[in-house]
Amino acid sequence: MKKSIVTVKNVHGRKLGEYVQEDWKSLVNIKGELRDADDKLILPVKVKAFSGDFTLTDSEGRQWARFYNGYFPHEYTNIFRDVYNDIVELSDNLSKHHKMLLIAMIGFLFLQRNQ
Repeated sequence: MKKSIVTVKNVHGRKLGEYVQEDWKSLVNIKGELRDADDKLILPVKVKAFSGDFTLTDSEGRQWARFYNGYFPHEYTNIFRDVYNDIVELSDNLSKHHKMLLIAMIGFLFLQRNQ
């Protein structure tokens, strides 16, 4: 099966990890995996293909990120005048390393969504 692989590196060029996504287009779900530099699974990824919604939870039940397409929290209306902003909630309990991998993966998902 064909796969897309996004390799994430730090400012020194050292590999931090990868996001591997199955390229088979599904109308139901997009599946992928976030892996560390040693190719160990960190986070399974499942995104609703039609809406783009996701809640990413690791094997221990900790939520890493959440996105609901079209949802805009009322409390952000004073900060953002335009309500068409995509807002992804990231967990505060992640290491800087894991946040960098997560943001790279989410960026790739959003780029894919707009194609």
